[in-house]
Amino acid sequence: MLFSIESAARIGNRLQGLGKYVVALHPGIKYDLRALGLSIEPQAFGAAAFLSALVWGALFGFLGYGLLYLREFDGPLAAYGVLVGLAFFLLALTLHIFYPGILAKNIASSVDRDLVFALQDLMIQVSSGISLYDAMTNIAHSNYGYVSNEFEITVKRISSGMSESDALEEMVFRTQSDAFRKLLWQLITTLQSGASIKPALASVIETLLNEQHRAIRNYAASLNFLILLYMLFAVVAPSIGITLLTILAGFSGIGVTESTLLMLVGAAFVGQAMLIGFMKRSRPRVYV
Repeated sequence: MLFSIESAARIGNRLQGLGKYVVALHPGIKYDLRALGLSIEPQAFGAAAFLSALVWGALFGFLGYGLLYLREFDGPLAAYGVLVGLAFFLLALTLHIFYPGILAKNIASSVDRDLVFALQDLMIQVSSGISLYDAMTNIAHSNYGYVSNEFEITVKRISSGMSESDALEEMVFRTQSDAFRKLLWQLITTLQSGASIKPALASVIETLLNEQHRAIRNYAASLNFLILLYMLFAVVAPSIGITLLTILAGFSGIGVTESTLLMLVGAAFVGQAMLIGFMKRSRPRVYV
């Protein structure tokens, strides 16, 4: 987005009405912003996202108009420029609205990756007689990524006078990790009932390990199909596609130009890049 969070907050405060319409497209954005720890109202963020997308749309609209004009394109250049600008405006607006959710899910994946080791450390400390508050303080000062950051916020809340149950419940609504939520609810229930925390931690750790192993097996099984698709874009499309176009050109009389070949190679490259990105994105974020 073209505006910083501070600038977006100032702009959005003046355009609250516009921001409400934008937030209506994705009501869950308020939870995404909360998970990222951004102190900005959803309406303010929506208004700033709209203005940023409007600038991007105008920029690419003028750029498309200029390129068509330089190529001496026949047709209503202004209408095509408006269509290009509208397309990029909608694309930028969609990206601005959903990008906080994408970042929140990435954070949740990082939390799931570090959570097992943090919980094992927490269980060892609790089993050795250390209080839950001191154990959470040690986790906050350790190097467990976002898990340590969350526990650091919780420890500060408890130090300021909030009860452990309320501080943990507040952390439930901050995180996007389902596994972390499950652990926190079990800790809250255990604290309120006065039972031992160790069995709850052991149960959650076993569940997380089983889920990670299952995710690795599912990813390994899906790689065969993804590799087949990659070979289709990397080998079949450039070689057999060009041969097929050459044969068809001989019957139809349509010549295969250099632009056609470049478009085919470019499409194959884009397909390969998308598949590689999908493989990387779907890979389980666990330590092996």
